[in-house]
Amino acid sequence: MKDEQNDNNDPENSRIFVLYDKNHPISENEFKDMFGNFGDVKNIYIVKDRNSDTVKGVAYIKYSKASEAFKAIEAMNGHRIESSNRRMKVLMATSPGHIRSNSEMEYNRLFVFVPKTDKESDLENIFSQYGEISKVHIVTNKDTGESKGIAFITYSKASSAALAIEECGPNYKAVFAKPKHDDGPSVYPPSYPRHVDSKNPTSSYSLLAPPSHQHRDEPSVLTAYASSIVSYNEIFKIMNIAPELELVKEIPRQQMYDKKVYQVIYNSIAAAEHAVSRINGFEYPPGHPILLEFSSSSISISSAVDPIANKISKDIEVLSSTVTKALAVIKNASITSASLCLADDYSSPLASKRGNEKVLLPSSDNSFRLFFVCKPIIPPMRLLEDTFKMFKGLRNINVIDGKNYGYVTYDNLESATRAINCLNDHKVYNSRLKVMEAEPREPNRKRMKPDTM
Repeated sequence: MKDEQNDNNDPENSRIFVLYDKNHPISENEFKDMFGNFGDVKNIYIVKDRNSDTVKGVAYIKYSKASEAFKAIEAMNGHRIESSNRRMKVLMATSPGHIRSNSEMEYNRLFVFVPKTDKESDLENIFSQYGEISKVHIVTNKDTGESKGIAFITYSKASSAALAIEECGPNYKAVFAKPKHDDGPSVYPPSYPRHVDSKNPTSSYSLLAPPSHQHRDEPSVLTAYASSIVSYNEIFKIMNIAPELELVKEIPRQQMYDKKVYQVIYNSIAAAEHAVSRINGFEYPPGHPILLEFSSSSISISSAVDPIANKISKDIEVLSSTVTKALAVIKNASITSASLCLADDYSSPLASKRGNEKVLLPSSDNSFRLFFVCKPIIPPMRLLEDTFKMFKGLRNINVIDGKNYGYVTYDNLESATRAINCLNDHKVYNSRLKVMEAEPREPNRKRMKPDTM
């Protein structure tokens, strides 16, 4: 069969990864005989050494449906063939080289949007046709006891959960639920702030938090930031991972550096929360994370869909203004402690360390070059520049393309030293900053020339 690794129309979770004894090669036909009983096999890819053409004991098998892939995993993981003493390892793979865990709690638990009139017994009757159910739980309002239109359904097998996603019909929208955390079950994603630091109330401020005044059954508006090389169709497919997507619209003339800005509308706040938990920080293409933020302005779907409505332009202005102000709040909250280092009084613990630190050495052009790393991702360039501009004599900032690190150069020793003392291990836009002296450049380093014939 031909290799279809790059087929973007593959259903999610439809490709499995097989690890077997390379000393006992298995042919493509033998793989099809073993794994064809579980569903429609679309493609088999056996990994081989490019030089010797020998097998590496790794294969990828793509099915037409996710439920078929899970059936194969459940039946064949640990299977041993007659010619080998080693057992097979069968896992879920998103793409060759990227293996996903086979955690039971990752795949046998569903997050389902249900009619608010449904009871747990109703859901059990409907969803039990796809497999054995371990638990059904409808999320209710703590004050009124009314259903929020959200349910969690746990199956005994992952293949049953996948089958339910594929066949549950138009009245229900189901996706795989996030794994439970050690701190107890959570209905909403763990990234939302739940506690406020009494010493620093602004520390819990987050653009990921939905507007507090919005009802959960109202449309919810998100702002998405994606790489400028990502097309509209690609961003729409990514946003459609979450249920109840209504609209994805690029905001014109609102590009931030290398990112395009989109307005994304979901039918409910719960769907938007699910989108943030699944998509925010996802790198597409690799090295270019997609950022999702809740918009504090409420925009109706009817006016957003109407292209000639005058309200659209006003709402976009409000949205842009809100995001700009919110970014400023985050920047001020994240570098408040760093600003204390700029005072003339160096009685702080940070300042007291300066005497014991190594003196920075200038480069050949009498500049002082620092290396910085941002974890998990690089914050918006505007905030990064404002952060390093707090210290006089900034020459330039260079972020390595597609990476989370770069270099910053100052023209004086004092500013470079202060930048290390004040910014190292501080947060900027939810990213922790590490700042240190850069390794000196090699003096006689020359670019290698290609060999000529």
